[in-house]
Amino acid sequence: TEVATLAVGPAGTVPAIPAAALLRTVKGDFVYVANGVWFLRTAVTVGTAHGDWIELRDGLYEGDIVVSAGVQALWLAELQAVNGGVGCADGH
Repeated sequence: TEVATLAVGPAGTVPAIPAAALLRTVKGDFVYVANGVWFLRTAVTVGTAHGDWIELRDGLYEGDIVVSAGVQALWLAELQAVNGGVGCADGH
């Protein structure tokens, strides 16, 4: 999904991402951004939720392409790769 502009009433418009694109972890908020054929986990600062969209305050540019489905699966695959191919539930 492309980072979009969301109308928020008298305040005008703000950059926004689908709520499903946001990955919340103990280390912060992230999204996966398309970078060629790869997805790059990128830190973001979010604002207010507006229905199924979340205001984006910092971290991306309008027009960036973000993953909006399967974000949790990407995160788990990343964790497994970081742990040497061993799942997080395997005692590591």
